[in-house]
Amino acid sequence: MKNLLTPILVLISCAINAQGWTQKADFAGSPAWGAVSFSIGNKGYMGTGETSSGFSNEFWEYDPLTDTWAQKADFGGGWVAGAVGFAIGNKGYIGTGQYSVTLADFWEYDPVSNTWTQKADFGGGPKNYAVGFAIGNKGYVGTGNYGVGSIDFWEYDPQTDTWTQKADFSGAARLLATGFSIGNKGYLGAGINGTGDTCYNDFWEYDPAIDTWTQKSDFFAGMASDKPVGFSIGNKGYIGTGIPVCFTWSGEPNFAKYDPISDTWQFISDPFGVWLNGLTAFTIGNKAYIGNGVWYGNLSQNFWEFEPDCYAGFSLNPDTIPHTYIAVNYSSGTPPLTYLWSWGDGSFSTGASPSHTYSAAGNYNICLNITDNTGCMDSFCYSSYLSRMDMNATLVTVNVINSITGLNHENTNNDNITLCPNPVSNQLIVEINSLEPAEIIIHDMTSRKHFQKSFISSISINTELFSKGIYLYEVRNKTGVIKKGKVVKD
Repeated sequence: MKNLLTPILVLISCAINAQGWTQKADFAGSPAWGAVSFSIGNKGYMGTGETSSGFSNEFWEYDPLTDTWAQKADFGGGWVAGAVGFAIGNKGYIGTGQYSVTLADFWEYDPVSNTWTQKADFGGGPKNYAVGFAIGNKGYVGTGNYGVGSIDFWEYDPQTDTWTQKADFSGAARLLATGFSIGNKGYLGAGINGTGDTCYNDFWEYDPAIDTWTQKSDFFAGMASDKPVGFSIGNKGYIGTGIPVCFTWSGEPNFAKYDPISDTWQFISDPFGVWLNGLTAFTIGNKAYIGNGVWYGNLSQNFWEFEPDCYAGFSLNPDTIPHTYIAVNYSSGTPPLTYLWSWGDGSFSTGASPSHTYSAAGNYNICLNITDNTGCMDSFCYSSYLSRMDMNATLVTVNVINSITGLNHENTNNDNITLCPNPVSNQLIVEINSLEPAEIIIHDMTSRKHFQKSFISSISINTELFSKGIYLYEVRNKTGVIKKGKVVKD
């Protein structure tokens, strides 16, 4: 099959910056086009792709706290480019793509054991240059296939290791598109047709609850459609870079932000100035990381961090106290921030950590609007059914914890200990940079002990039997408590 890249190895370093963008340590592996990436907890993972010497099976872990890369076990499927990758819970998944032939194999990565396990082959058969993303505890893969393009769309269930075909993508058949998920919806757009002479800037939303596609506002026609990169932060999506195969670049920024609430696009600044192609991206918290790829035919190890100028966001989970919910406020911006909470029942609150009591259980759309000291504004909404835990209770209460002083309030001498992911849905991974014996204890908010175990170096805790809510933890060694804080079970 014809290669989509004739690479020339030139290591490009840009000493420039732009609002929201910060250049980080170069990718430590072989620079590649068409690599894949995902994040698990507070670490990012990147690998595979097409290099100057052929295809790659390298796989690397990025730690944003130390701005360092560590090589991990090579991808279990061997040399590949044009694959898809996403994470579900505390596991990563990579599959499909091309080597000497188009591939259908699919693999699971466990960061605790640093091992790959082959899973059921992709249900749609061999495929390359497709789009993949996760929604909740399911993965989704669709479009792709060099030379023809496709519209088939599939769901992967890691619990049963099975693929189920879903409603075909409603746009034209394509490859080299991009996608991401926001909340419980998926988004797919851009790309080119199989022969490469038609480019697309349409944009579509997928709702897995009803298995339907809905066309949304097109992104800017002057932006590239051939292998752009896409990611989401909070309830906003971002698309950028790529090659303007069918368009003439008019000098606008290379990135645009999508707001699903208003169904609108907005240009955002970027530091690149020229088109890049075949990059890959992952998100950790309210920051995105992009890198690898080609800059006008030259492979690059450049790696960048993007943080929105301001960011509104919160998570909502039942507390262990009956008919009470905890909202963790993750908003950020140039301080001081002002907050306006709309509780969905006609009531409003201000401040970072308010409380609100509803007169009855029901479905409420809670919205948070923030403004920072520079005038940057952002909003985030979350719709949820707030239930009572017993029929005799009439009031339902939501208490907001500010992540700056609440969830992340931990000892300052514990940089060598990490707990991830937080919030956690199944496996909570605790790692300590020491070979001394340690112990972790987890209590709920009523001080009832739920877990206690000794370990050395690392431990994986199954939280599936924990009720949703906020928990307190302590990590101890022979000297006493060395780390403590809060973890959310969602």
